[in-house]
Amino acid sequence: MPPKVNAKTPLDKRLSANAGKEEMSNWNIAELKQNLQEDSAILEQTLREANRLLGDSSGSPLVDVGGIVNKDVAARKLRGNAADWGEDHAHHRDDFSSGTFMTELDVSAVGGAPTILGNAKVTMSEELALRLSVLEPAIGKEALKVLQNCVQSDLDQVVKMMKQQSSSKDGGRQPSEVSETIAELEGRIVEEEALKLSALEQVNALKENLRMQSTRVLELQDKLALLDSTSQEGGELLKKKETEIKSLKEELLAVQHKTRMEENERLKLVDKLRKKDVEMAKTKESMDKMTMQLQRLAEERDSMHAQFDELQRRYQDAQLRCSNLQQDLDKHQSAERVLKRNLQLQMPEEVKRVVKRVEELDKQNRELQEKLKQSKEHDNHAEMLRKNRIEMTELRVSNKSLLAKVEELKKERSCWRRRRKARGGCWRTEVATSSTSTSRARRSSRESST
Repeated sequence: MPPKVNAKTPLDKRLSANAGKEEMSNWNIAELKQNLQEDSAILEQTLREANRLLGDSSGSPLVDVGGIVNKDVAARKLRGNAADWGEDHAHHRDDFSSGTFMTELDVSAVGGAPTILGNAKVTMSEELALRLSVLEPAIGKEALKVLQNCVQSDLDQVVKMMKQQSSSKDGGRQPSEVSETIAELEGRIVEEEALKLSALEQVNALKENLRMQSTRVLELQDKLALLDSTSQEGGELLKKKETEIKSLKEELLAVQHKTRMEENERLKLVDKLRKKDVEMAKTKESMDKMTMQLQRLAEERDSMHAQFDELQRRYQDAQLRCSNLQQDLDKHQSAERVLKRNLQLQMPEEVKRVVKRVEELDKQNRELQEKLKQSKEHDNHAEMLRKNRIEMTELRVSNKSLLAKVEELKKERSCWRRRRKARGGCWRTEVATSSTSTSRARRSSRESST
């Protein structure tokens, strides 16, 4: 099958891709040579296919290397190639050039003899039909039909010739048969002329393709010479490029190693940051807990401040009451001293002793009150409090005895009142004042002790 006239070869594609580049020395010379050899092989293969398809049975070529066409061979053998060969059948080129699609075809299961039908009609053999069907992907359906029609017409012609020979032996031909034979021959002549014209068209296309391929070969030879002239410079540049590539590879390895080291460092830093984040989360949680505790402590502090303020207010009130009571006590004590002094001057010796004893007890009571105050200021002195409690119980017992004696003294005073009627008014006033002061002092001592 002839290739297209404007089909680009691999070398054309490489040259067009590299067109306009300044450094022509970077081309691969070996690849260009290989592409040139491929184009030459394609050209020779095209000639072989044209000669195989259009040559006669003796093997004489239709087109030689110089492009000269054998017209006699083209007129006799160009039958089934009227259809145009396209790019769709280019993949069958190697098989058709080598002939393996015919020699390696398995025809053992089909018959090799023609088939004779009724009315003296003969069809081609199954082997021939199989071999023609194999040619269909390469030559196309129309060309295959032309070949089948040619073979069938040849078989019909052979049958007719056999009939004519048999009829000549029997007494010669009939005029009708001769006219039919002449008409068939004229049809065959017209068919051969059409085949001849189509063959000439294909031959012209092949010649044009051959001319363009020759021009392409010359151009490629010129380019190859140019490449050969610049091959030395290209080799030096190639060596420089290889050296640069090696240095770049070494730099790339160093950069990759450095990148791996940096990646390891980054992973370590990420781990440290993760640990720091965990520690920060724990610290934040502990700080939240401490904040809650501080809030609770602040609330407790506020409540304690409120309680302290309340206690301080109570303490101030108690101090105020104590100061008032102390003033009253001082007044009563002064009045009591005056009364005692007057009583001492007037009362008998036994009463004086009782009064002296009461004064001693009052003095002890004051000392105990001072100790009680000290014990309140020092809450940790539990032993002192215990002793003070014991002394207070003793004082209470002695106070009861003193109260009994005071009752006796009251009785004696009542007797004295009866005896001393003249001085009764003054005496009653002094006794009432002394008894009131004594009861108030006892009440204050009880409150302080409690």
